Amino acid sequence: MDEQTEFYDLADKSMTYCDRCGKGTTALIYVAMPAGNELKYCAHHAGRYRANLNLLGAFLYELSA
Repeated sequence: MDEQTEFYDLADKSMTYCDRCGKGTTALIYVAMPAGNELKYCAHHAGRYRANLNLLGAFLYELSA
């Protein structure tokens, strides 16, 4: 298994709920920040913050439904 595949598998497993909405909303976007922080967002919040996350150099990974 290569490093990229391992990353995607780990991201899929860690996706549970949106960090803004809480446990009631499933996260669909995994965000890896340059400093090593990780965020999880629903589609609504990912869209809301996408421009700023891109400016910060974040990597956004959309999980397939």
